[in-house]
Amino acid sequence: MASKDSFIGKAKKKAKAIGYTGPFWFLSYLIFYIINNLGIVIAMLLPSSLGYVFHRMRGVKIGKNVHISRGACIDHSVPMFIEIGDNSQIAFGAVVLCHNNEASTDEANQVKPVKIGNNVFVSVNAVILPGVSIGDNSKIGASAVVNKDIPKNSLAVGQPARVVKKI
Repeated sequence: MASKDSFIGKAKKKAKAIGYTGPFWFLSYLIFYIINNLGIVIAMLLPSSLGYVFHRMRGVKIGKNVHISRGACIDHSVPMFIEIGDNSQIAFGAVVLCHNNEASTDEANQVKPVKIGNNVFVSVNAVILPGVSIGDNSKIGASAVVNKDIPKNSLAVGQPARVVKKI
């Protein structure tokens, strides 16, 4: 049996969080891992107007007319738990995460979905943490750390982000 600290133990934990179980979990996870990492590299090399295609290939649910900057980081481990609504923009340096500490023993706390609504703008170097939902027509300020839900039609800034104005 693989220990929790070994590579196989960590891979099995992550594969289980994603939903790969059964006798061929390692092969399924290995294929996902290769496609995911190729998608990340290709999305960063292509113009941002084409990069979203590879984020979709990785499993990110992306609406219509979405702009993701080449320098934005969309979760590298479990991108299929991220949903981005129509007409949204994610600026350079922004980070969207849907998993926390991989070394955590609490499996229920490993992966939490992130939902970014329609017409949302995530500014430069903003960080969106796991389990957050950002309402439609909202704006996230530069370098904000979003650790709780943001209601629709809001401007959120700061570390941690807080709503300072209704739009």
